[in-house]
Amino acid sequence: MLVEAALETLPREMWSLPSIQRYVRKKRKNPNHVLLDRSFHHGGMLQLKDAERRGRPDLVHFSLLEANDTPLFFTAKLQIYVHTYNDFVIAFDKNIRLPKSYHRFAGLIEQAFEESTRQDLISGVNSSRLIQIRSQTFEELVMQTSPSVVIGLTTHGKLISGSQLSQEVISSQKPMIAVGGFPKGHFTSRISNYLTSERSIHPSSLGAHVVTARTIYDIEKALR
Repeated sequence: MLVEAALETLPREMWSLPSIQRYVRKKRKNPNHVLLDRSFHHGGMLQLKDAERRGRPDLVHFSLLEANDTPLFFTAKLQIYVHTYNDFVIAFDKNIRLPKSYHRFAGLIEQAFEESTRQDLISGVNSSRLIQIRSQTFEELVMQTSPSVVIGLTTHGKLISGSQLSQEVISSQKPMIAVGGFPKGHFTSRISNYLTSERSIHPSSLGAHVVTARTIYDIEKALR
């Protein structure tokens, strides 16, 4: 799962900015249903708390594509969650096929946030629930899913090989793997306090999508 992901709708403190008002009028949407994106909102983000960790939904999209297009996901051996910076959790159904286009992805997530405010869900073929968004902290998600271990992948963790990590994962009854969904920095204490262990798969910092792809591939190899 991606944790503290840089995926959120426009923060309320930005709504009154002239540039934001122009942007949401152009999109014809409520600002609470528009994704914060540094590519468009850089100037307005300068005064935000933790601005360097926010407003990168494209990074989340890259990582989700790496997970969604894998045999591990196709065979229902992988459940994908995104925990966002502002404590929402997005769960993806096993039948979902995420769009490759970032703009289509952003539109889908914006629609999901809009629908979630009406306590609805985006539905697909045969009315299957494809995306669910709920207000939930990382701690609450861990309590709800009751994983046997929660492994955080971070450069602060013990350096191990991909094969060692995969063996550690598959030997656990119900593992959860946490990957930082932000452009820079490390897990905050509100995440690290609930990690069973911290591991690193490379001495250098890697993008979340690279970590996701390598980890899933190594697990798939171990399961053959």
